[in-house]
Amino acid sequence: MTIVTKIVLANDKSIIVRGNYATEWHSIRYPYKSGYGLSNKLKCDGSIHGRFQECERLAHHTWQVTIDDYFYESKKFCCFIWQTLDCEIGVAGQCDKEYSKKLETSTEESYKSMCDKVGSSRGSTSCWLTQDRQETIAWIVGIIIFILTLVCACLGIRIYLNSTAKPKLEISEPFETLNYRKEAQAFVEKNYCRVVGHLRSQKHVSPPKPPRKTRGNISFLHPDGGSPITDSSSVPKNISLLTETERLQRITQHFDPLLKM
Repeated sequence: MTIVTKIVLANDKSIIVRGNYATEWHSIRYPYKSGYGLSNKLKCDGSIHGRFQECERLAHHTWQVTIDDYFYESKKFCCFIWQTLDCEIGVAGQCDKEYSKKLETSTEESYKSMCDKVGSSRGSTSCWLTQDRQETIAWIVGIIIFILTLVCACLGIRIYLNSTAKPKLEISEPFETLNYRKEAQAFVEKNYCRVVGHLRSQKHVSPPKPPRKTRGNISFLHPDGGSPITDSSSVPKNISLLTETERLQRITQHFDPLLKM
């Protein structure tokens, strides 16, 4: 629904105020320039008249200009003027370029010096940074900060886990060695006599040689004068004896002090 009202000002001057909703009744706009609106003498299309009026309404809504902001040296009022002007000269130029140029010149002569003082000249960054753009930038910055926070948190957790895992690994290795020594010591204590007897016998008696079996004039180990063959009855015994001997020798190497007592 479009609301149309006529505001009567001093000296019988008036301005048409258009709003889309009842909540925009407070958005009263005053004439602030000499060349206001499109003259009927220009014979412009009806749609151009509507678009020309819409320029001021949109700028008024963007900068939320109130009655107190009119005719004061403020950023809101200056940026409202320049945004309206840029829109109006583009629309008016489609109908009459001479009128568009005249509108631009008269507006700049009226407000350029005033707006330059407050740092809100035409095309300035101050006027580019509208409230909507400020909110958009704030959202983007917030998202970037959130992502960076997550990345830093993940890196911190990873570094912490790596730093705590290394000491645990270094501590576990001595315990494994200690357990092995305890098991070996328990084995020697249990078989002390056997171990000592075995070592003493090794000093006086040479290791037994595997028996030789013959079949007539042919040696069992070398039946054809070449390489030996395997005997299922004798070889496993020798292998078992050597395995046990090596096991005893390797274990007792760690406990020489016990054997010298």
